[in-house]
Amino acid sequence: MKSTLAVLESVMAARDPYTVAHQQRVTQLSLAIAEEIGLQEECIGYLETAARLHDLGKISVPIDILSKPGKLSVQEMELIKAHPMMGADMLKPLKIPLQSMLTILQHHERVNGSGYPFGLSGEDILLEAKILAVADVIEAMSSHRPYRAALRNEMVLSEISQNRGILYDPSVVDAFGRIHTKNGRHGMSTRVLIADDHQIVREGLRSLLEKEPGIEVVGDAEDGRTAVRMARELTPDVIIMDVSMPDLNGIEATRQIIAEFPRVKIIALSMYDDRRFVLNMLKAGAKGYMVKDSASKDLAKAIRVVVANQTYLSGGIADIVVNEFRSPTPSGDSSAFHLLSPREREVLQLLAEGKGTNQMAERLHISIKTVETHRAQILAKLKVKSIAELTKYAIREGLTTA
Repeated sequence: MKSTLAVLESVMAARDPYTVAHQQRVTQLSLAIAEEIGLQEECIGYLETAARLHDLGKISVPIDILSKPGKLSVQEMELIKAHPMMGADMLKPLKIPLQSMLTILQHHERVNGSGYPFGLSGEDILLEAKILAVADVIEAMSSHRPYRAALRNEMVLSEISQNRGILYDPSVVDAFGRIHTKNGRHGMSTRVLIADDHQIVREGLRSLLEKEPGIEVVGDAEDGRTAVRMARELTPDVIIMDVSMPDLNGIEATRQIIAEFPRVKIIALSMYDDRRFVLNMLKAGAKGYMVKDSASKDLAKAIRVVVANQTYLSGGIADIVVNEFRSPTPSGDSSAFHLLSPREREVLQLLAEGKGTNQMAERLHISIKTVETHRAQILAKLKVKSIAELTKYAIREGLTTA
């Protein structure tokens, strides 16, 4: 059974990484609610199988509908509503327990009969399906999607509590409430993504954080561009971001991630306490800044501070911020972050790292002509005449370690 589930999850991940990550988080919360209620062990097993596969039917829904930013048409909504039955049909040839199949079929049913696909109500809905329904709604509302930002914690709680006994089973809602009271953040771990270009650092940070209760490392990235992609796929709560990384540095990666996912908390973790790096990471949207030599004892604390929507600055970093407030950077600042646009800084970094025009065009999804225009503008703005001079400038500005 475990190997079958793993294969199905791999197939789904290749098509829609978000859905698989969503199912994993829903499974975690479903099991927590089931244990709080005191569900029998056998039934918990059925629930786990169903939770891990509850959106399998979405494989049959076009990806442009699943990720559509605007309102769905009636026809598109009907396709979405068919996914429980589609998923059950896909699982028929496999040895999936009947209780799990029924839970998948019923996880969009509602206590008052307003759900789908059958319009079941009350005791006609399995308890496992009622648990999965609440976990599914909570996780979906808490995650960023193309058509809306993640909802605030109080809005999620309000939706569940206001519809207690109407849409959602009272015993399930009450169990979730107890979990939330005890553990906070929907009773789930804080999801952390680590971005650093040194494997030994990533492994060290993962080992450090995996010992911390309430913190789950969901992935790691070796450069900024990968970090941006993984932020979309894994929807982390917190990202530990190195400042200097190849391909796309931490400052630009932070700017892009915050623009798309404003509720993600980013903590800069760097060898450098240079004023420019500190200020530009914070301006890009980072919620904290730490020097690496303080990570071993303070990183978990920093994560909890930023999750509480506060700012964390280690050691002398606070002094840099205070001094900037007292003596702001002059308007004639000649740094790359003042003179160049975000796209020009990306091109400059890739130029300094030896990437050719074709490689840059492919990497940035722009035309060769656009790359050449950016390069000409960079040379003109920085008043330099050669790639060698550009490379020196990029290193000095911390855009690359080339």
